[in-house]
Amino acid sequence: MQSRKATHAEAVYVARALNLHIESVWQIIQGLPYAHYTELETAVHSAFLPHRETGPSRSQAEGHHASKA
Repeated sequence: MQSRKATHAEAVYVARALNLHIESVWQIIQGLPYAHYTELETAVHSAFLPHRETGPSRSQAEGHHASKA
């Protein structure tokens, strides 16, 4: 399949498939090049996942602090 740029119509399709707000999905995928809908879905999933930090997680830091008390 040839690469296309995501349109609002694709945002509607992906938003409905993932049960998300259409305009939120559109902000994420607007103009994004894709060959398959799964690429758009992956982009949306990635946008909602928490980004990993280089240091310890907040719960690890709090746990470490609590163990000193």
